[in-house]
Amino acid sequence: MDDPGLVRWRGSQEYWEKLADIYSGKFRENPRSYVFVPLADALYHAGMASKAVETLEMGLAILPSNRAGMVLLARLRKEAGDNAGAKALLLDIVNRWPDNTAAVTMLCGIYAEEGLFAEAKRLASVLLDYFPDSKQVARLCGKYSALAEEHREPFQVTASQPSYTQPEPEPDLELELAELDIEQADEGYTDKSAVSHENTAGVEEAPAIVQSGATIDDQADVLYEPPGEETNGTQSQKHEGRTRSNAEMERQLTLVKLESILSRVSRLRK
Repeated sequence: MDDPGLVRWRGSQEYWEKLADIYSGKFRENPRSYVFVPLADALYHAGMASKAVETLEMGLAILPSNRAGMVLLARLRKEAGDNAGAKALLLDIVNRWPDNTAAVTMLCGIYAEEGLFAEAKRLASVLLDYFPDSKQVARLCGKYSALAEEHREPFQVTASQPSYTQPEPEPDLELELAELDIEQADEGYTDKSAVSHENTAGVEEAPAIVQSGATIDDQADVLYEPPGEETNGTQSQKHEGRTRSNAEMERQLTLVKLESILSRVSRLRK
């Protein structure tokens, strides 16, 4: 059983100062030894934190891959309020040794202080994969898993609203097509009418076959009118009859053409 007085002395200021003197001598003898880590720890407990940081930085300059020295330096930086310096060092440690319990624990604490609970949970989960039977690691993982769930933000989709300009109404192509067809039909019938009247000058035309409201007997009289000598009055009457007949035919053809156009437009709209 340890002497109570000895136990009290081990945690005293005098103890840590004595230990720092011993390790300082060893470090001076061999600056490339790992003794710089316990020396820095002794200096820290003796109340010389700044001297401990300097010792660790000198030792890590010679042995940059010493994990114990890196972890201790990160802890001293964090206690001194240098969270950025501590975080950068801990990230380096965890990236190189993701199973380092001390480094992961400290880095999770920094992430929690920053509100990055999901990232802390991720690191703890990775550590649990290395130590699935460790109760300490399981508690650490459970702690940050609960915090991540508690502070989980609902999923939201945000998108910038694009400026919208009301488009100009598109022209009714079907209606324009129908109107164009009607105009072309009117022009065509006008031209045909003009040609028909030009041809009547000095040329005998065939009698009109269909007239609006004409009976079969009337049509027969026109078709089988016997030839004979015609007076000026008779020729004038025939000319007027042919003119009316041509006009009626043009009107009926125009109606047929219009019905065809309307039928096409109706099919397009369906």
